[in-house]
Amino acid sequence: MKIVIDTNRIIAALVKYSTTRKILFDKNFEFITPDYTISEINEHKDELKSMTHTGDEEFGILMALIFEHIKIVPESNYKNSINECKN
Repeated sequence: MKIVIDTNRIIAALVKYSTTRKILFDKNFEFITPDYTISEINEHKDELKSMTHTGDEEFGILMALIFEHIKIVPESNYKNSINECKN
């Protein structure tokens, strides 16, 4: 089953070990997210590192672990469907 996951859920998984993080690691699901999710997370990187009490390296490892389970979809794959989805 493919599930589109938004930035807020990914941030929730980054911030603490929770149900959200457990679900992201569940092999029964295939998670996908738009490519701008990385940009949104990077905009708040310093705040997130503070909340998780991690440095650059640790935060990078945590990001890598979480994104091993999430396929990033480039905008070119969905750009022509944005207006249709809004309707």
